[in-house]
Amino acid sequence: MNEQQTRLLQIASDVLQWNLDMLAYFRQVGEVENMPDISDADKEQLRETAIKLGELFTKVGELSDSQPTANDLIEQLIASHDRMREELTKANQKLAAILANRKT
Repeated sequence: MNEQQTRLLQIASDVLQWNLDMLAYFRQVGEVENMPDISDADKEQLRETAIKLGELFTKVGELSDSQPTANDLIEQLIASHDRMREELTKANQKLAAILANRKT
C-alpha cells in the first residue's frame, strides 16, 4: 500500500469519527448559547466556527465520496482533511477555553 492509499484509508476513518465529534461540538455550542454568563462575542465566534467546520466537513465528505482517482484530487482531499483536523482542534480548544473562563 502506498502513502496515498494509506492516507485515504485514514481520511475515511477520520470522516466517520468526525461525524461523532461534530455532533458533540454542535451540542456543546448549543448549550453555550443558553449560558447567560458567556459573552455575545464568544457565542458569535462559536457560531461562526460551527458554520466553518460544517462547510469544511461537507467539502471533505464530498471529496471522499467522489472516490478520486486522479492524483490532484487525492492531494486536494488530503489537504482538506488536514485543514479539517486543524480547524476542529482549534474549535475544541476555543470552546474549552470559553467554558473554563465561565463566571458561574
